[in-house]
Amino acid sequence: ERAQVDDELAQRKVETLGVRRIHDLARSLAAAAAPDRFTRRCRAARSQRRVSVRPAADGMADLTAHLPVEQAVACYAALVKAADELAVRPEPLTRGRGQVMADTLVERVTGQALAGAVNVEVQIVVPVEALLDPTTQQPAEVPGHGPLPADLVSDMLTTNAGRKAWRRLVTRDGIVIGGDSRQRSFT
Repeated sequence: ERAQVDDELAQRKVETLGVRRIHDLARSLAAAAAPDRFTRRCRAARSQRRVSVRPAADGMADLTAHLPVEQAVACYAALVKAADELAVRPEPLTRGRGQVMADTLVERVTGQALAGAVNVEVQIVVPVEALLDPTTQQPAEVPGHGPLPADLVSDMLTTNAGRKAWRRLVTRDGIVIGGDSRQRSFT
């Protein structure tokens, strides 16, 4: 089967193709050479679907969904459609296409009307110095995701229209060692 794929690749003018096109062509030829094996791999891969979050730089994170291709394409198409619908409205659009798609994803996954009004508990560890002295340069931190400027946390709390609550946590060296069992809401 490998020799068959190699022969078919050699018959094509792969030197005129880009790396991605060669990759796709090789995958297609391999699927055609061993269709039963390809079908088994595809069926097995569907059981590996998952969603993960990974920290990124500058207070951001990457949300990744590993989905069957038809589901992933359908999700992406729905986000593109939502961005297109906003783009044709008469009022000016103040966000870029990618921002609209990201906001739509957050709204649809969380069930909230606005991406900036998400009701979810996110642990943000803020040093007591940052609470007492707003001019401190000491950053807050989202455990497992990295630092955030303390003033950005303050902005998130004042501009987020969602429910706001706090819970006192006692930490030592960034590790939570105790705290309140209940959340307290605030305006």
